[in-house]
Amino acid sequence: MTLRLVTEKANTPREDMENDYAYLLDAKLGTKPLLHFYEWQPCATYGHFTQAGSFLDLSKIQLYKRPTGGGIIFHVYDVAFGVVVPVGHPRFLMNTMANYRFINSCVIRAIGDFLNRTPEVTLQEDIRCADATDKQFCLAHPTIYDVILGGRKVGGASQRKTKSGFLHQGSVTLHLPDPEFIRSALVPDYQYMASRMAEESISLLPKPPTQQDRQRFQSCLQAVFAKELSF
Repeated sequence: MTLRLVTEKANTPREDMENDYAYLLDAKLGTKPLLHFYEWQPCATYGHFTQAGSFLDLSKIQLYKRPTGGGIIFHVYDVAFGVVVPVGHPRFLMNTMANYRFINSCVIRAIGDFLNRTPEVTLQEDIRCADATDKQFCLAHPTIYDVILGGRKVGGASQRKTKSGFLHQGSVTLHLPDPEFIRSALVPDYQYMASRMAEESISLLPKPPTQQDRQRFQSCLQAVFAKELSF
């Protein structure tokens, strides 16, 4: 069984989220695992249990709901992707956190390939305490099995598991968004979260990525997932 690559560059974030949920519902024993890259203009996404409208000025940024959980993510210079692993696949496990660990271990390998070296990238191995507001923002709250570089978060994810498979939606920060852009998108009471995200997260690259950088990182991810999910 080989990996299925989905490329839908003309889609809006809303269409991509709807399609990912449909891919999850369509998964079943014997279907191929799937990798889906998103090609978005600057926007934000949020998970099921996050009250994103309380924190963002929706006149300043487009906001979309993910079919998975997790906090608010600003998509500016990241590579965002979805992976669907069907039930019955050797990499489908009933333990959700084991699925997180597997997928983000693949992300770590892709980062090493992308940088052409072995960086000090690890998985967050414990649950970190955070206040209620930090938990609403993905980059302000590293949690278990996030991807960590130099003690700060460089990759995060959310998952949804059903009887048909699991959907993992991930984001890797090639470069952090401009803090002023983040502040402008936040309502006044929460503009301090731009600084919190800058403190808790880190970039892979020293400057904003080119389209070639994005494509090369996507190729690295695709190669690792193709190796690990094909059998």
